[in-house]
Amino acid sequence: MPLNLGEIPDYYRRFIDPVDIVILKTCRMDENGLTVTKADRAGGAPPDGDGSGARLLDRLRPQRDTDDRYGPPGPGTGGLVNLDPIGPRGRGRLAGGAVRFGVQFAAHDHLSLSTHPAVTEAAHTAIGQRGVHAAGSAGNMGLSDLTLDLEQRLARFLNVTDATVFPTQWDAVAAILRALVGQSDHVVLCRSAPAGLQALVAAATARVHHIADLSTRILASCLDRIHTQEPDAGILVVTESLSPWRQTVPDLRAIQDLCRRTGATLLVDVTPDLGAIGPGGAGTVGEQGMLGQIDIIVGGFCRSFASNGGFAAANQPALKSALKRESGVHMHSGALSPIQLSVVLAALDIIQSDEGQSLRDQLMRNADQIRRGFQDIPMTVVGNCGPVIPVRLGNLARARQMTAAMIDRGVFVSPARYPDADCDDCLWCIQVMAAHTIADIDHLLIQAAEVLALFPD
Repeated sequence: MPLNLGEIPDYYRRFIDPVDIVILKTCRMDENGLTVTKADRAGGAPPDGDGSGARLLDRLRPQRDTDDRYGPPGPGTGGLVNLDPIGPRGRGRLAGGAVRFGVQFAAHDHLSLSTHPAVTEAAHTAIGQRGVHAAGSAGNMGLSDLTLDLEQRLARFLNVTDATVFPTQWDAVAAILRALVGQSDHVVLCRSAPAGLQALVAAATARVHHIADLSTRILASCLDRIHTQEPDAGILVVTESLSPWRQTVPDLRAIQDLCRRTGATLLVDVTPDLGAIGPGGAGTVGEQGMLGQIDIIVGGFCRSFASNGGFAAANQPALKSALKRESGVHMHSGALSPIQLSVVLAALDIIQSDEGQSLRDQLMRNADQIRRGFQDIPMTVVGNCGPVIPVRLGNLARARQMTAAMIDRGVFVSPARYPDADCDDCLWCIQVMAAHTIADIDHLLIQAAEVLALFPD
């Protein structure tokens, strides 16, 4: 059934529109499963009425009009600049130049390791001993013994044979897709997967199947149909270990079993919870007893390891060499610096220690208190208790107004749009830190209640 480009949410169109028009067709596999197939590119101008033209930069005008119509963007879209070290409190500068002091509920630092003395000492030691720059790609003189140490530590942490470090988690995903997925292969992923992941998958293959919340019932039907119709086609199933938008977790054992039965390969992105929850910081994978049993794990360090960077890990030794061979990043992009590698190693030491467990316990106590507080206001809280608390706001205009009011009252929050819903369906993703105090949490909840009264439904 043909799908009009106008029916695609603007959120996705920004990522999937290439230079030429891409005509999409869809065919429903059942009431929830969805296959999206990319047909031939058709040259020429974009559809009438979308405000764009032949000049690529002119196509950005409609988004600027949206920003003007709905008010100033919140911190999630570049409206707030941090002026202090990341922590539970600090200063931020707004787009107009005004400076605000506030409690930080928009930054990714769940275990509050960004300013932990052992982590900062590791960074200073790395500077003194190794300098500040890798000075090359991992495949061209940028590789160090710190990189190899981190890869070995990650492999032991996840109970797999090999791990490969990348500048970002998306670089790891891109390398995996390039190494494993061809145009005739299929990718199955949750409809609420992050837009960055959606874009990478769309670039790898036209045969993309979106499933609501990666339901095992629907997934089984989808995999069986693909395997029956195209037994020689490869299938990659992609899921997050914890959905940051919904704070729900998939049944990883059931999904992995389905993949093995149908010959599919499972990739799990553990960025949202690795280090922050689970036994020893092993996240949902550890909680479900699946360490060493997932086909491929990818992750990023930004949420709990106090650094940028990412990795891919598996029990297939051939994957490591394939990732290095197929990844342009490995050969042509700067490797992680000695500072970043030392920071992640120090963070991993803490995460696996008794102190790390104490930090996780405090993180979850804070998250539970915040969740119950929002419910008492009352505001709609999505999903289960986790390190991120999604709070529903309504349309984009209201979300931005409420966010601006919270910042003015000394609470830094970030508005976000559901990646799988209408572009006006928005929420706050409250980022919880172990270092948040009762006073910080009370301030958040008091101001949220007052702002809600200013902007009722």
